[in-house]
Amino acid sequence: MTKQKKLFNKKGDSVEIKEDGKDVTLTVQYTTKVEPTVATPEDNFNDLVSVYERTGFTEEPRQ
Repeated sequence: MTKQKKLFNKKGDSVEIKEDGKDVTLTVQYTTKVEPTVATPEDNFNDLVSVYERTGFTEEPRQ
């Protein structure tokens, strides 16, 4: 089962966290540049989501 969540912050940056089986993929897109996708097998989906939510990211893009 695939879990996926996209979060946004006030600056217009976004992060997409996707878990497919044991693979967790993290894609961060800044307004100025795009970071390469990073696989983080030691982190789990919920941990990554909570880290970004604590740093000001939300599920809805800010206008």
